[in-house]
Amino acid sequence: MIFTFIILILLGCFSLAWGADRGTIRSGETKVGFHLAGPSFIDIWTFNSNEGDRVLLGAIPTSGSTAIYISLYPPDTGPREAVSHQRLDHQLRQTGLYTMVIEENYRDAESTYNLSLDKIPSQLRPGLYNPHPSNGAIISDLSDFFSWDPAPGATGYVYFGENVIVPLIKIGNNIRSPSTPFPAMNSDNIYYWHVVARTSGGYIEGPYWWFETTGSASEPLLYSPVAPCRIVDTRKGGGIIGASFQRNFRVYGSGSALAPQGGDSGGCSSPFGQPHAAYINMIAVTPSGKGNLQAFPAGAGPGAGLSVNYNTIDNNLANAGTVKTVTGTGPEITVASNFSSAHTAIDVLGYYYPVSEE
Repeated sequence: MIFTFIILILLGCFSLAWGADRGTIRSGETKVGFHLAGPSFIDIWTFNSNEGDRVLLGAIPTSGSTAIYISLYPPDTGPREAVSHQRLDHQLRQTGLYTMVIEENYRDAESTYNLSLDKIPSQLRPGLYNPHPSNGAIISDLSDFFSWDPAPGATGYVYFGENVIVPLIKIGNNIRSPSTPFPAMNSDNIYYWHVVARTSGGYIEGPYWWFETTGSASEPLLYSPVAPCRIVDTRKGGGIIGASFQRNFRVYGSGSALAPQGGDSGGCSSPFGQPHAAYINMIAVTPSGKGNLQAFPAGAGPGAGLSVNYNTIDNNLANAGTVKTVTGTGPEITVASNFSSAHTAIDVLGYYYPVSEE
């Protein structure tokens, strides 16, 4: 049904050779390593949004031709709404399913690119958005986390279960960050989850989402809070993170280990050894323009994790949440600065460990 709808949009908007249907991208995602090739040199993506929302789109070449352009077509199949070279900053005029066309401008040279999308709502609308796992997702990493966009000033409750015929079980109570670890789950099963956010103005209830598991059974993680400790300050070590660049960081360690990344001179200790995730507060400092910071497991690439949108008007914008960490030697997380350059300061507030280690 979606595939047919996309075809109608394309035929109504422009007459080009049919491109590759790449599916849907959601806010905060970065799709990595997509190839533009003949005969059309066109990729087709879609995303849902609302009138008045601002979108920051990036189709950044990693090899081959740099003549990559982004064209945006509205839900009503009307004429092209916006076009730009590699990056597009645009306020949407309609509500619904937008079609995004990524093309090599001369249609004669192949290119590989990474695609990112970030949406900034025109106004705060009550609701819970961008769930991870998304509705209908297939999850193979059973030690991952539930996450969702934060509602300012809210605490939350997470409900989880295998059957919506009976009430779901409460697995998170008075959660102050928009994330919580997966409970123990079995592979090859379908699960449901639901979030309720408590705000000063009342309760905001999200929809019921479902996902399917593959892989081996997961081990639950337990949270251990620590006194806030500065693990990163790029103003003191490493320098500003350039636009569309990434940098790896440690989430714990001695003063000498954290010094190159501007961390606390006394170090930040992890009470039960190497953590499997960290609860952090990430601050965007003196950005050069509009964009966002994203934190995710080292080497994993952007996706589920923690994001902070930034601009040149508001100072020290921040967001707190949980980021899964890489175990073994070396840095545990990666931070990317998308669209513009920015410094960051990161405080760790707690760590997650397998039950057997605490």
